[in-house]
Amino acid sequence: MEGLTDAEIEDRLAAAPLERWAALSGARAAFDAERPHGTWKGGTGDPIQMPWVDYAPAAEGLVTAIYALGASAPFDWSAWGGLNRYPHGEGLTEAPVAESIRMVTAIVRADRFSEGTKFAFFDDGTFEIILDRLRHWHDERA
Repeated sequence: MEGLTDAEIEDRLAAAPLERWAALSGARAAFDAERPHGTWKGGTGDPIQMPWVDYAPAAEGLVTAIYALGASAPFDWSAWGGLNRYPHGEGLTEAPVAESIRMVTAIVRADRFSEGTKFAFFDDGTFEIILDRLRHWHDERA
């Protein structure tokens, strides 16, 4: 798997300015307060429109805040296997923090090919686990 090593991802996270970590905390609060995280639209009409998810602003803001930490980079997410390795986010708490960043990247990329992937991971608690892991890592370093 090409891409950044765990250490390189951690270095990027460590270099993220405090205001970006604060923005992530704010995005988390908004995400936790906003339900649902999106709604399915389309799927009807003439011609028939494929269904798509209209994501809630806080859900999109959360992904943006994670990416703003600057720790993600292109990698072969489809060969990574983490989407199956960490079902419902299980195991991410004990995994290197880099796995949480890879997980977000894989989810966002997978959503481009299979509409609703992000929606499923928002609703199953994976993003909360990812955020908890990022916050715990950041707090340990402070």
